[in-house]
Amino acid sequence: MSDAITDVLNWLESRKDIQSLRAAVCDLNGIMRGKRIPVEQARKALKGKLRMPYSA
Repeated sequence: MSDAITDVLNWLESRKDIQSLRAAVCDLNGIMRGKRIPVEQARKALKGKLRMPYSA
């Protein structure tokens, strides 16, 4: 795991007040698509294994 990912995970662990994250991408039409995920899934999201909604 890269140092940047480890740093983010350590920071999130130290911030008990943060309970969820927002993952978002812009689709081909310029519309933001995303979801809110629990902090416990941050490792999965940072490794690129988070499923996002499809649109076209």
